[in-house]
Amino acid sequence: MTYLRAYELAQENGFQSMTRKAFDIYRAAAGKRKLKKPPPQMRTLRVVGHGKVARAAIRASSEDEPEFIEIPWCRTDYVSTIVGRVEEALRIPSLLWSLAGDGQLLEEHIYVYYHSLFPPTGDVGPELYLIPQNEVQEYLAKNIKRHVWRKTSPDPETTQSSDPMVQATKGFHLINARPSVYWQDYIAMRLAFERRLATGLEDYSGREMPSYLRQIRSAVEKVLIQTDLDDGQQNTLFDCVVPIQTYRSDEDENGESEGYELTEAHAYSRLFSPHRCTAIDVFWEYELMEYDTHVDFHCALLYRIVDCMDVSRSGGHDFSEGKPEAGRGKWCRIFDMGLEEMPPGRDWRCIHKLDWGLSERDAGRIHKTLFGEETLSPGNQISKIDTIRLLLAVVGVPFNVATHEDGRDSLNYQATPRVPWRFGSEDWIGVHIRKACGSPLAWDAGYNRSRRK
Repeated sequence: MTYLRAYELAQENGFQSMTRKAFDIYRAAAGKRKLKKPPPQMRTLRVVGHGKVARAAIRASSEDEPEFIEIPWCRTDYVSTIVGRVEEALRIPSLLWSLAGDGQLLEEHIYVYYHSLFPPTGDVGPELYLIPQNEVQEYLAKNIKRHVWRKTSPDPETTQSSDPMVQATKGFHLINARPSVYWQDYIAMRLAFERRLATGLEDYSGREMPSYLRQIRSAVEKVLIQTDLDDGQQNTLFDCVVPIQTYRSDEDENGESEGYELTEAHAYSRLFSPHRCTAIDVFWEYELMEYDTHVDFHCALLYRIVDCMDVSRSGGHDFSEGKPEAGRGKWCRIFDMGLEEMPPGRDWRCIHKLDWGLSERDAGRIHKTLFGEETLSPGNQISKIDTIRLLLAVVGVPFNVATHEDGRDSLNYQATPRVPWRFGSEDWIGVHIRKACGSPLAWDAGYNRSRRK
């Protein structure tokens, strides 16, 4: 039998449950294997019908005439596995319907571990909709997911003032904005960057936001919640983060991880000040290639200060001229990690090459650029350590820095289920961040100096 025959069998019965014999014939024609019985400890999700036809099909699936069916699932499933379980429960060919949730169609190749609809913990799974194929466009027209990065909306009074500082304050909910003649330039620059991000997100309407952007979002939120900023101020500062370019080698055209080993990634974001007419550009580059005889590894974190009076940098980095490099275009190194170039072969051994570039003066300048030092400035509510953590977060690297003797310097993997960085020098990063921020711990003095430069 052929796939065409399976399609013909599906059409013959319409959107109604097949007999067991007819369903088995259809599955054989479609080349589908018999589903394994799911383990009893699996969680369940609900599938409800969208429209009269789908609701009737679900009610007809049991003598109890339920309004929904419960389907077992786990985070190692693909959507195709869940589709197979729904198909088995209804005995209605999946050729005739799709699953959707939160305004997104769930394509069968999606690995649910990376999808935000499927929570990592808890007993309650997502609620999905069973949609007949001829009703999919209607569903999307009314419910399509459109991604919005900002957490706040401009105050309605934004345009009622002719004062650019007032416009900026109300438009971006700034925190005790400092007087400047450059607020009009700040507004123009920030709106241009926000439009670039919004245009990019339009491509993902009806689909999940790209995994790298979700990681940046999660990482930034993790830093902000640990500051002394109130909820409104946290939202203001979150909106100051504008990711412009992200890339990861293991993602597909939908921005999702395909489950391969991550070998290369980079990100470029602009972090606007919520207080002054300034911003910080941040660039992250990562490469990890493992071979039988050796390993190629390199990652670097760069930044540059952007002042609104500097027109040359207001439009962002021009990647047509290559990636940012420390010492060019006012880019500065925070750190650079890699492995010494050793002849590959049986005697190859891993020797770390660690270069730190951020001084105490640099950290102070970054903190002042973003948050100020005046009595009412946000600089009094966010520490220098959290400021540097924020620079890591805006390019998708959620990093915990120990601030007490029992703490630990580490990647926050709970916040990074989607881009699994591996660089193994977390203690080195933590020691140097504390030193640059003037907040060393007692045990920093005993750190193994032989590994660092």
